[in-house]
Amino acid sequence: MLIVSSLAAAQDRPAAKPGYQEQVALRTFTTSLMREAIIAECRAQGYAGIDRLQAAYAQWRAPREVTIATGQVAALTRYPELGGNAAAQRSNFRRQFDKNLKPGIEADPGEACSAALSTFASGLPIPFSGDTRTSQELRFDIYKQAIVAGSAANGCPEFDTIESSVLEASKTGTGATERWLLKGCDTQIALTVKHQPAANGGSDFVISVAPAAQP
Repeated sequence: MLIVSSLAAAQDRPAAKPGYQEQVALRTFTTSLMREAIIAECRAQGYAGIDRLQAAYAQWRAPREVTIATGQVAALTRYPELGGNAAAQRSNFRRQFDKNLKPGIEADPGEACSAALSTFASGLPIPFSGDTRTSQELRFDIYKQAIVAGSAANGCPEFDTIESSVLEASKTGTGATERWLLKGCDTQIALTVKHQPAANGGSDFVISVAPAAQP
């Protein structure tokens, strides 16, 4: 997220530090801004998969509208230095996007926009790659707890990517044991994720720290 550095600096002030739910809202809001900017740039570059990219974003955004609105209000009230109104914040964000992400898309639009599509489709705010037996909804539920477990294990507050592999799948195809490798802060942490259907509907899952795979 392009304005996270500014948010992080602002959050260093004890009086302005938001609670967990507000942090989630702020992150979701900035993620929405980033994804809108990516879509606009991919469209400008003539990306062939622009309709799928837009559809994946709409699917991601629909259940998060309230959270995004909460994050926008929090950004306006807590961090006026990011822009005193919504238009100013978007303008400030766009300048940072043009500086940090736009050059990468311009260099290879096909690869960059395809990578964005993969990330959007994963349902997560950070790139997720590899094999998984999770649905988008379950993946997001696991992700929310996985980043907490990962941060507690190695002290990294913000992971950049997740790589997943299936260690063991149920013979009925209804559950699995997976290895999620969270990377960030120049380090990585491996988690074992076990999930299966719950008796009363939905899914149960357990997350535990696992040894990193040997090279």
